[in-house]
Amino acid sequence: METDRELDYNEYLEYVKKYKNPQTAAFKYFATVHCKKLNSILLARKLSTDLREKDDSKEGKTKI
Repeated sequence: METDRELDYNEYLEYVKKYKNPQTAAFKYFATVHCKKLNSILLARKLSTDLREKDDSKEGKTKI
């Protein structure tokens, strides 16, 4: 079974093969990784906000 580092290294090697220039491949790879992390963070924040709004709306509609 491959570790995360092995998977990351293999993914990076694919970028090197694609762009033929290690420096360009490094910039493209790290930009892609950063974008994935940023998208994950933004999605988590949005889901958290949506869940809080749903909880607030349910509490407001509760009848005694």
